[in-house]
Amino acid sequence: MKRNLRQEAKDRVLSVLYQHRKLENAIDERELSSQSFMGCSELRKIIFELVVKDKISIALNPNPPYGLYIKDGQG
Repeated sequence: MKRNLRQEAKDRVLSVLYQHRKLENAIDERELSSQSFMGCSELRKIIFELVVKDKISIALNPNPPYGLYIKDGQG
């Protein structure tokens, strides 16, 4: 069976992001990059695909704690 490397990368990012479901638990981009084993530019592409194509609600918190988290319908 052929491996889908793009989907594997998305799954790695989502597995880390699902641990950060609240604003208070937002994860820094560099930390997410290191935990998902990919560079920052590749990570940005993956997040773009997850939000735009896969319609996953990923939010960016511009205030402390800075970072990304998955919105669970809590505003």
